[in-house]
Amino acid sequence: MKRAAIGLWMAGIGVVSCFLLLKTPPLPSTTPFPQADAASTKAKQAEQTAPSFSLPSLSGQPVSLSDYRGSLVLLNFWASWCGPCRHEAPVLNKMHKQFSGRVKIIGVNMTSQELSVKDVKQFVKRYDLQFPVLLDRTGTVMKRYHIVAVPTTFLVGRSGQILEKFRGEMTLDDLKNTLARTG
Repeated sequence: MKRAAIGLWMAGIGVVSCFLLLKTPPLPSTTPFPQADAASTKAKQAEQTAPSFSLPSLSGQPVSLSDYRGSLVLLNFWASWCGPCRHEAPVLNKMHKQFSGRVKIIGVNMTSQELSVKDVKQFVKRYDLQFPVLLDRTGTVMKRYHIVAVPTTFLVGRSGQILEKFRGEMTLDDLKNTLARTG
């Protein structure tokens, strides 16, 4: 009986997954950011400008990417339900502490993919995130950056160009190696 129920449940998941895949619009044939097939990849020509945005922080204050012009910025897209994001959160805190003089970290929560903002606040509290967390309530910024998986992180240069894109969990070594290459 249990096997039959599990089988029906899995078949249902398969049907729903196929439906969602069919309803998802295709990605453009040439996306502005290359898709990573390794831990990190360089953005095409490494001179693409990061899309500008302004989002509310958890406290409600608007924060714009342009506020950080002149600084290296690690822009991390995440969700509270994402297992790799949970694993990466303490690493991002370490990066924030260790590299705060060289790179600013901004977390962009994909709030449009969350059940509630309460989940986001609980995640931030649980992992004691020490860097700004912004709420992408409509998914607009997620779409502008072509986020298809989380976590996804961009290193944005001092003049606003995308230097590097990371798909998946970042490690401390990933950041160290990237900073050694990019300054």
